Amino acid sequence: MSSTSSVCRLCRISLSHCHLHRSSGRLPATPIQLDYNASKQYAADLQQIYNRSAIPVGNMYYRDSANFVDVMRTLVKVSSTCPDRLQLLHDILGTPYFPPDLKDSVVSCICSRRSCDAVARSWQFQLMTTPSSIVAAWIVDGDDILGHIHDVKTVYVVFVPAKQGTTWRWMKFIFRSLVALAILRRLVLDYLVQIWRLHTSLLCLNANSPSTVAEYEIDLGDPSLLIFYQPWLCTAFVVDIWISCEYIGLACIRLCQTYDMPAFCISILYLGRLVWCSYATLVAVNKACEHPWRPRAAQSWLPTNSNHLSIMAYLVAGVLTFLQSLWPRLVEIYTWLFAVCGTYDDAGQIVVMDVIVVMLIFVLPICGFPLFH
Repeated sequence: MSSTSSVCRLCRISLSHCHLHRSSGRLPATPIQLDYNASKQYAADLQQIYNRSAIPVGNMYYRDSANFVDVMRTLVKVSSTCPDRLQLLHDILGTPYFPPDLKDSVVSCICSRRSCDAVARSWQFQLMTTPSSIVAAWIVDGDDILGHIHDVKTVYVVFVPAKQGTTWRWMKFIFRSLVALAILRRLVLDYLVQIWRLHTSLLCLNANSPSTVAEYEIDLGDPSLLIFYQPWLCTAFVVDIWISCEYIGLACIRLCQTYDMPAFCISILYLGRLVWCSYATLVAVNKACEHPWRPRAAQSWLPTNSNHLSIMAYLVAGVLTFLQSLWPRLVEIYTWLFAVCGTYDDAGQIVVMDVIVVMLIFVLPICGFPLFH
């Protein structure tokens, strides 16, 4: 009996000093069409899943691996005066994806001490007409991260990549498998088989006999060039990038924070695949130079090292994206570009934003590397 009471006392002590968190629940169904009511309801449903009891204490950036959802939390001190609106918004994780009207609601909630009900909403990103992701935000009173800071509010931002259907996922899997098999076939037939034939020919000529008269060195070359030179293969990778823009958006939002360094580093590696846009341009330039009626500018184009293109892609797509996120005024420009093709609900709030303009601005400089190398 004494042992049971001691265990109970130990449990009470541990509960008083620790914050329990439950596992994340099942995500609500994504609205087919967002309007004012659906936008508010989806954010309210997410708030029931991602809150103080569901996220570990101290986590400002939380990855829900079960639902493949990223949750950002930021503490904002309540103030009657906000001298720097841009800096206030810049300090909140996830604001690069905020609609302009939502930013106004956030500032009104924090600086004017007005109701934060207008902040709780969700909005969708799409590529042309295809949904790519949905983002939700809300603000709660108090410190949901540490639990002991007073006179603050906690801003929640949730990024949910679009959940594609089973048929679409199988199509992407088959497409990528065929591309991988095509690469393997190209390497075997045009590289490994040729090396084996060269080896056999040298054996027939007795070229491997020891000799002190002369020494020959055979440069087999880089097999990756066999892949880069295939126009259809570069096109396949570029298409795969565009049909997976939801993961590019996820990688970019992860580069806007440094609280989760594994996610930060993986995002840089993922965005490095945009080098295929450079390779596609390089193939097009090579074809233009081979054409009898090649443009006069082609005569001045210098050979480009594919390794240099890879390094530049990692620097521009990954590192430069992080550096841009540190400049509040530049982030405001991206907010405006997202809203260029925005869709408004009856209440005048943006519920859908198109990523086509930002994707083009993001990809075109990488495509131009071979031209200005």
